[in-house]
Amino acid sequence: MDVRSFRDADRPSGVLTVDSIIRRNALHYGERAAAVMDGRVLSYRELDRAANRMAHMLRQRGIGHCDRAVAWSDNNLDLVVLFLALAKLGAVFAPVNPRFRPAEAAAIIRLADPQLIVADAGRLDGARALAGELGI
Repeated sequence: MDVRSFRDADRPSGVLTVDSIIRRNALHYGERAAAVMDGRVLSYRELDRAANRMAHMLRQRGIGHCDRAVAWSDNNLDLVVLFLALAKLGAVFAPVNPRFRPAEAAAIIRLADPQLIVADAGRLDGARALAGELGI
């Protein structure tokens, strides 16, 4: 099933969502910058397509409506893509402050009770340990 048709089927007519705004902007302003960070630019079209690809991948891994995904990472454009992909699925994006010490982050992640933990390279070992502890 297409991510868009899945979400559109559940959405009342006329309701604005992050997904619908980005999708509409991708259609009308495709090559305009949607997000810029550290010299990297994502156009609306690139952002929408990347988020669709990620949403399909997440769905294949069992992530769906109301599931929680923790992001434990420094800020980067991949987090924007992750946020939008989760929004397309109706899942929850739960960022953890990258300045937290590992024990602080672990406490927050345990409270979130996520179905997925996404981490950058510097936090990968800690994220893997927590995923094992949480059975994900």
